[in-house]
Amino acid sequence: MAKRKVTNITPGRGGMKHDIKKPINKRSEAAKAKPSKSVVKAHGMQLLSSVESRIVSKETPVVGMEVKVEWEDNTTYTAKVLVVEEGKCLVHYKGWSAKHDEWVVSNTTGKRTVLSEVSNINVTRKGVVGKTVIQNKNFVALAASDNTEDENDPEMFGLCEYEKIRLRNIREREAMFEELKINEAKSDASLSVTPALNRQAPSRRGLVSERKEKEVLPARKSARLRGGKVAEIERFVPLLEPPSEERSLPLETLSISTTYTKSSDPSSLSHTRAFLSSISQAKSNKIAISFNSSPLKSSTSSLKVTEEQVAKVVPGRIFSLSLHHSPSPLVVAVGDKGGYVGLWDILSTNGPNHGVHLYKPHDRPVNCISWDIANNNNIVSTSYDGTTRLFDMDKQEHTLLYGEKEFLESGGWTSCHAQVTPDTFLISQGTAGTVVMVDRRVAWSSPVTTYKVFDRLHPKTVSVHPLQNSLFLTANNKGGCYIFDTRKAGSSTSKLLSPVTEFLGHTRSLSSCKFSPVSGNQVVTMSSDDKLRLFNTSTTPATISPQCQVRHNNQTGRWLTPLRATWHPAREGMLVTGSMERPRQMEVWETGSGSLDMVSRLRGEELGSVCSLVDIHPSMEVVVGGNISGRVHVFM
Repeated sequence: MAKRKVTNITPGRGGMKHDIKKPINKRSEAAKAKPSKSVVKAHGMQLLSSVESRIVSKETPVVGMEVKVEWEDNTTYTAKVLVVEEGKCLVHYKGWSAKHDEWVVSNTTGKRTVLSEVSNINVTRKGVVGKTVIQNKNFVALAASDNTEDENDPEMFGLCEYEKIRLRNIREREAMFEELKINEAKSDASLSVTPALNRQAPSRRGLVSERKEKEVLPARKSARLRGGKVAEIERFVPLLEPPSEERSLPLETLSISTTYTKSSDPSSLSHTRAFLSSISQAKSNKIAISFNSSPLKSSTSSLKVTEEQVAKVVPGRIFSLSLHHSPSPLVVAVGDKGGYVGLWDILSTNGPNHGVHLYKPHDRPVNCISWDIANNNNIVSTSYDGTTRLFDMDKQEHTLLYGEKEFLESGGWTSCHAQVTPDTFLISQGTAGTVVMVDRRVAWSSPVTTYKVFDRLHPKTVSVHPLQNSLFLTANNKGGCYIFDTRKAGSSTSKLLSPVTEFLGHTRSLSSCKFSPVSGNQVVTMSSDDKLRLFNTSTTPATISPQCQVRHNNQTGRWLTPLRATWHPAREGMLVTGSMERPRQMEVWETGSGSLDMVSRLRGEELGSVCSLVDIHPSMEVVVGGNISGRVHVFM
């Protein structure tokens, strides 16, 4: 076994009583230069006895600020401000102990008293070494003068020192504001920047919204507290079938004395009769074509909307809109959700309701409205109430074009129409999947022919080819879009009509599909899959793929009317659509090259909402759009 080595170090005792000598630490030159305690004490006594020390600084001392303090022997030391009082500062010298902190005179004695920096206790302070620090003589004198004034001031009576200081500060500030006239300058500046009118506010022209009186119900009281018996709870029991709405408008011709909303006012009724007579005598100008200059962008970029070119035409959400083709009077026809049809004389800015005339020929939303091609001064309107009516301006009455009683009693409804010839119309029938042909020369109570185009799907739109009126275009809510030929229909109304052409590419419901109105060589479609598509229909093969498609936000949601594209009625290759983009706008597209090119965005301060439905005047450079509040915006 190895012999243990003996050491002189005792374990666990930190090396005590060992033979190893520790090295001697030599003092550095800096340590040698450090003053002794007696010198520090002498300097401290000198600091405490120094009453004339003052801060040398151009800025007002604040807490935490480094300043230079000059002593009475003209020596300067760097110090940090700890406390700020009126005319005095408590400072800490760098490199010195805290016991040498002292109060020195500040060179800024005109500072206004701040509540957080003044105490209500005695101003005399004691140093940590037990010697009294000299008080600020200016502060004591100021406090003495304030006390003299406070005794003679009734508002100061009974207030503590804190509240007196606060009241003096308030008076000082009010005197300064009055001297500088701050309040007058503030009011002048407020008037200069306040806008005279909020441009995004809805227009007050046209129809005036009626104020609804608030119904005041009696206060509910407890039957138990009244001493009576608690009424038995009536529980809701849903019916298997909801009660059918009673039809308020009969299936017959309606005069304007029945449909005009202000027929009880003789002067207003006389005024609207004169207005309808002026429309019946109007002649459309078919020679000039609007927006015919090239390039298209230059003719559309100058269109503006002003305050006088916005009016509320119908009380509810706009479902249909169409411009009259005559330049004088310039009239737009509008159909809304409640079955109203409104006519607006756009250039009549000073008349009653600013040129707006309102009628109610339907019970439910007017989803389609157009001007009769046989007599361009008459209006054709189709409603969800299952009827199609003609507003005759000469006779000033609403005659029935279609209203099948058995179809209505079975819960049927209609959505849109398209005029094939001056006397025939195609009308889509709700979820029955059928399109009927109606002839005005035959009784309105039944259709001439019924075409079954879909199996229990709604034909949402109908568009007739302008040159081949046997071809019509329709679409459904499953993404299907087809061209049908009326000549291929058989005698059986239950058999599905075979389509001539199918349009490919749609994945969701279509809100719009229309032939170009001049040649019919192009078809534009808008779908809920956020696409605007253009098809070349110069030929009609079995299937057609899009010639061009662009992304277009069509997500209008539940409360907005779905967007619809509108062709220029007389110019080839121009169409207008609404838009969901911000700032609110209407978009002008050019399709002459076979592509969808946006050439202009119609914007203005008066346009602050989505215009889902748009239309173009054939002979005047005018574009109109309608929104959900019943207002029409006119760009011209």
